[in-house]
Amino acid sequence: LLRLTDSKILHTWVLNLDQLKDKHISQDGFKKNEFRMIHPLLLDDGSIVFQNGTPLINLDLHSNIKWAVNGNFHHSIELDADGNIWVPTIIDSSFAKPYYLKLFSDEALSEISTGGKLLYRKSVADILLENGYRGLLLGVGPLTTDQVHLNCIQSALTTTKYWQKGDLLISLRHRSTIFLYRPTTNKI
Repeated sequence: LLRLTDSKILHTWVLNLDQLKDKHISQDGFKKNEFRMIHPLLLDDGSIVFQNGTPLINLDLHSNIKWAVNGNFHHSIELDADGNIWVPTIIDSSFAKPYYLKLFSDEALSEISTGGKLLYRKSVADILLENGYRGLLLGVGPLTTDQVHLNCIQSALTTTKYWQKGDLLISLRHRSTIFLYRPTTNKI
């Protein structure tokens, strides 16, 4: 934790990768000499939540693993108004059954409690298909294995004329698209 005004280091967390074995956390994608804590989210209790295209990990103030959620989490880690965490997750495709989509990498919106419990997960491909956006999902150009590339999930913290508290603003890099999604109704 670095104070920007004078670059003073206020606190340091160090992940002991050996703790992963003790907690039965998947180590797929872990390379000890290349591991980085990506997009760390500082919580009120002094712990941090982070990923490296790996399980989502929470380290306490003393660098002990409090919890981890297995999966392939990546990019932004954001809090919602209820204190839960939203983070993109790569998942096995729910719709890509035909031979030409075998390699399709689907992504999901995942909501995790600050206690490390998976609360919600929804495929981006399913959201687009269920809302009539098949063309946006598959596009008109060459098919790639990373069609959507979910970068960010921002939760609406309040209700306004344009959105409701809990709506999610979704950013899809490879579709050059953002959309507002309401999980309670499954509507864009």
